[in-house]
Formats: sequence, structure tokens, C-alpha cells
Amino acid sequence: MKKATTAHLKRLQLVKPYLGRLLLGFLAMLVAAGLQLAFPKALSYFMDNISENNTTDWYTLPAILAFVGFVLYCIASAVRFYLFESTGGMIVRRVRERLFGSIIKQEIGFFDTTQTGELTSRLTVDTDMLQGALSMNIATIIRSVIVGIGGLVMIFIISPLLSGLVVLSLPITLALTRWLGKKARLKAMRLQDSISGSLQTAQESFANVRITQAFNQEKKAIAHYGIAASSVLDRTLDNARLMATYQALSTFAAFSTMLVTILVGGVLIIQDTLSIGELTSFLLYAGMLSGSVNGISAMWGQWMQAFGATERVFELLDRVSESKTYKEGLATADLQGNVEFDQLSFAYPGRKEETVLKDFNLSITAGEKVALVGPSGAGKTTVVNLLLGFYEPSAGGIRFDGIDSTTLDYRSIRDSMAIVEQEPALFSGTIAENIGYALGDPATELDKIQEAAKLANAHNFITGFPDGYHTAVGEQGVQLSGGQKQRIAIARAVIKNPKILILDEATSALDSESELLVQDALNKLMYGRTTIIIAHRYSTISQADKLVVLEKGELVQYGTHEALIENEEGLYHKLVMNQIG
Repeated sequence: MKKATTAHLKRLQLVKPYLGRLLLGFLAMLVAAGLQLAFPKALSYFMDNISENNTTDWYTLPAILAFVGFVLYCIASAVRFYLFESTGGMIVRRVRERLFGSIIKQEIGFFDTTQTGELTSRLTVDTDMLQGALSMNIATIIRSVIVGIGGLVMIFIISPLLSGLVVLSLPITLALTRWLGKKARLKAMRLQDSISGSLQTAQESFANVRITQAFNQEKKAIAHYGIAASSVLDRTLDNARLMATYQALSTFAAFSTMLVTILVGGVLIIQDTLSIGELTSFLLYAGMLSGSVNGISAMWGQWMQAFGATERVFELLDRVSESKTYKEGLATADLQGNVEFDQLSFAYPGRKEETVLKDFNLSITAGEKVALVGPSGAGKTTVVNLLLGFYEPSAGGIRFDGIDSTTLDYRSIRDSMAIVEQEPALFSGTIAENIGYALGDPATELDKIQEAAKLANAHNFITGFPDGYHTAVGEQGVQLSGGQKQRIAIARAVIKNPKILILDEATSALDSESELLVQDALNKLMYGRTTIIIAHRYSTISQADKLVVLEKGELVQYGTHEALIENEEGLYHKLVMNQIG
């Protein structure tokens, strides 16, 4: 019980920065509710006076007051709606920013085990439900409470006997509300899981659309998404059945109460202890009370749906990243480029039983070019991942310029690093924005961007586009060729002026012409920098000062190309012969 209360309060705390706006909305709501409560009493006055008076002179002023009250009610309702709805949007924007910040700072292992569709769903669909819960939902509940209390007071003033009949029906509605809340929360969580699954399916299909069409598997993709969409529909129908059952039961209870009230009220009119106007106003107030209770019940059900749907949002907001990147109070690094791997061992979080790197030792001097060589799965990329601080070693450690990496602020370490990958990660902005990604504001530093592009052999093809550096590259750089994307990635690395450069299969996917241009750009970039190269191509490997040969996570050979190639029994000799033979 305490845990649930804390969770509810945590959601309500989100409105704290916007209390001023919500207070104004609350005042507008009070005005609207007061005028709404005045309407049945005014109607009773009109009905009783019409039956008693034969002239129309008496109701001119009341009619004017009624019209003015109606106008004020409309204005107050509009103000209430705008303030609560807009504040809900502001709250959700803040939540989305905090949620995105929390997600993007998580350790890489978190992303290895969490689907992007699920994260997208948390960031969009779930927060949309939170907006409804924290804006109009709260407003409706407060309004229903005010109108309900006012209606309850008025029916007791008009007729305590009839009021007793109405009050007797309230426990039934409250019991239905409790039942609905429990069911709605669980069903909402299941629905959100289905929605995130369908988003994941759609994202994968769109990302791999070329493969889908190349293999003529559009029907399979449609069927696969259809299964995911059907799961969402099943959960939606399940929710609809729950709400339909609640509506039927609550409506039956309300109308049964109303019917009994009319019958008893008719007897009181015959006995001349109640007027027609009073019965009319009583029924309207009773309707307000019943509507308020049902409204609170329905809103409570929706609140519990939002509570269930957003539970994982708050789990992500509260999740403490295991990444070493955001540890506070660590020393800032000013790297020279010396790197030491000391007895490094590692197993990925999702497969802890499989050690992919075992007792790895390596010392790299500043300015040295070292190539990591080995068959697929040997542990080359793992070394780079650990160097970048994406994962914590299972054992051993890394030192930069003789300093243990765990004592340094890893953000400052990464400030001295740059990476060029086999398939460069480009964002769907302009060429200038992608090259200047590491800059504060690329738009104000176009000169630096152009200089980096020239060094990367990219300036000529960029200026050949009609929009030059302002050319949009498309999602993941789809508008560019492989060589063009690679040279933009090199320019992005150049502009950082790194002390440590990582080249991960940077030329393996290029044709010979593109490779020459990219390799020339890489040679310029590598000059005077500590460079760690992952490559299979002989032409790239042979330029390294030292070669590190890995097999099944272990260092099996170390030395220069000339020395290792002479050892015909060694793994390196076999790898080179397989490539050139």
C-alpha cells in the first residue's frame, strides 16, 4: 500500500513546477462548477413561477442573469480546458526530455538487451498517456468532486428523503470503481507491451526494407507485422470489454436509482410536500452527483491505466546508469596517447558465461600505429569497446599515460578519441552538421568543417552538390555512396583532432577507387596520432608499426608485419595467405 501511494505521489510531483497555471485553471473550474450548480436551482425557480404567474414581466431580469451566467460558464470552461491541457503538454515535454536523457546515458550493455521499439514506445505512447492523466484527468476528477459535493448538499436541502435513496446507491458505484482500477492497471501494462512490440517490428522492417524487397519477402513482412498488430488489437478489445462492462453496470445502477427517485418524488408531489420545480431540480442535482461519481470512477480507471502504462517510464527515469562515463568527482584527462591494457578479461553482460577476452596485455606508445588482427569473433572489437569505456572489464584494467582509467573522467578521455567505423553512423541532418557533430554549433564554424573535409578528401564531392555543405544526407546517410559516407566520417574525426584514433574496418566495404581516396585521407589523419586499427585487408594491416594477433579472445602473436609473416606456422601467416592466395 505504501509503495503504491509513493508511486502515485511521484507522478503528481511532476506538476509541481506548474502549480501557478494549475491554480488559475482551478479557479476557472470553481467558477464553472458554481455556475453549473446554480442552473438547476434557477430552473426550479422558473418552473414554479411559470405555473403560478400568468404574466411574463417577472422573468426578464432572471433571463438576462441566466444568459450572463451561461456566457461566464463558457468562458470559464474554455480557460480551464486550455490551462489544464497546455500544462499537460508542458509536463510531458519535461518528462520526455528527462526520460531521453536517462536513456541516452545508460551503459551500452543496457542497449544490448533492450529493444529500440520498447524505448521508443516508452518515450512516445506511454508519455502520451501520462499527459492525459496529469492534465484533463486530474481536472475532471477535481471538477467532479466539486460538483458532486455541491450536488449532494443541494439534494439534502431539497429533500432528505429522496437524498437517502440516492446515497444508498453510492457504495455500488464505489465498489465498481475499485474493481475497475485493479483490472485497468494490469491490462494497460499488457497493452503497452504489445504496442512496443509492434513498434519494434515496424522499425526493423523499415530499416531492412532493401533486404525485404531484394528477397521478395514483402508478404512475410506484412504478415509478421499483422501478428504484432493483432496482439495490440486483442489487448485493446480486452480493455474495451472491461470498460463496456463497467459502463453497463454503472449505468444500470444510476438509472435504477433515478427511476426509484422519480416514483417516490411523484408520491411526494401528490402529497403536496414537494413541488414540480423542486423535483426537477432534485433530479438534475442527483444527475450531477451520479455523473460526478461515475466521472471519478471512469477517470480513476484511466488514471490506473496510465499508472500501469507509465510504470516502466518511471523505472527508466529512476534507473541509475552503470556506465563509468557519468561518475562524478573524477580527475580530468589530458591524454598524450599512451595506452596500456593490463590483464584485461571480459564477458558481455548478456552472455556472462562466455569470456570473449582473456588476460589481454598490450602497451601502445603515443603516436604508434597498432593493428588488431584475427578471425571473426577473436575479440578485436571487444578491445575497442573497452577502450571507449562502453563496458566495464570483468578483470584487469586500462591505463592512459600510466593513469588508471577508473580514476579519470571518461568524458574527458573520449574528448581525446575519435572513431571511424566500417559503416559510419550518420544522422539525418546536413553534411555540415554530421562533420561538425563534435562541435558546439556547427553552423558557426563552417571554416573548420571545410578544412576537415579537405583533409578527408571530401570537399570536392561535397561542393559538387547543389546545396554543398547544407545537403541533407538522409536517414543513416542513404543519399550518399559508401565512400562518401566514409570520408564524411573521417572529416568528423579530423575536426576532433584526437590523440587516439580508432579505425574499425574503415575501408573493408569500399571499391578500389573509393578505397584509394579514403586510405589517403586516413593516412593524413593517422599521422602523429596513436592509432588502433581493426582490419582484414593486407594493404591496411601492413602499414601498422605493430600487429596484435588475436584468437578466441587471447593474444597469440605480437610483432611487426615482416617478423610475423615469416612464421609460416603462425596464425597471421595463414590469415594473409588466405587473403592473397
